[in-house]
Amino acid sequence: MLLSSIYNFKDYRQFLRAFYNFQKAQDASYSFKKFSLKAKIGSPNLLKLVMDGDKNLSTVSIIKFARGLSLDADEVSFFETMVLENQATNPDEKKYYGKRLRSYRRDGKKGVFNISGKTTLFDKTFMPALIVYLANCPIDSLEKIETILPISRNEVVEMIRMLEEEKILFRRDDKFQVDFDHAIFHRKPSDTKLKNFLRCQLALSFKAFDKTYERGGKNFSHSMGISKDQFEEIIEKIKKTISEINLNYSHEPAEDVIQINVQAFTYSNLIE
Repeated sequence: MLLSSIYNFKDYRQFLRAFYNFQKAQDASYSFKKFSLKAKIGSPNLLKLVMDGDKNLSTVSIIKFARGLSLDADEVSFFETMVLENQATNPDEKKYYGKRLRSYRRDGKKGVFNISGKTTLFDKTFMPALIVYLANCPIDSLEKIETILPISRNEVVEMIRMLEEEKILFRRDDKFQVDFDHAIFHRKPSDTKLKNFLRCQLALSFKAFDKTYERGGKNFSHSMGISKDQFEEIIEKIKKTISEINLNYSHEPAEDVIQINVQAFTYSNLIE
């Protein structure tokens, strides 16, 4: 099951229903109460009332819902605008917020696809690279993939079939289209499939290191002292930086594919 990017929605109540159904599919114990606790909302049933159209969101509630939805800064702005547009009763007000929504979509903010633990797509090491290469790629230029990615034509055909079956990849106007910026795993850290996927990506890093080190390959390693409560903050900054790079430098159709692997750990965790 996939949760489409918030930027694909025009009705915020529909987005809330999709979000709740996605969370429920990931974790059967997920509930309206769990959402309210994360959002710091006093009423454990408010999400359901809003989803069903029995309640509107106030300005304060929008902020709290954004927290419960784990939206980033851009997504919060989009969510707020979508709520205000949907709830507007004045024609001029509705037109104003509608224009703002369209500007978000023109800016290319397609957002994130959340990949559930049930999918087998990312059992294939080169699937992420193939997805970003195919975005806006002419359908009749598949033969070029073998000059960019180390996978055979038969593998490419099979992976495309899987992506289309999962409705991640589409064919429009003689091109392949992908309706999101990047995919994120929503699995527990102990999940075997995720661990194996990340191990494969690190193995690619070793291979790239050996092949490109003498030819100008870029490799970085840095050690620094931190307080114990700073680790998670640093991780969030790294994630934000990668998101900004993705937004500012992604090119469709791709002329090549870059892989950025980041591993952050504390030395104390290496002590047995």
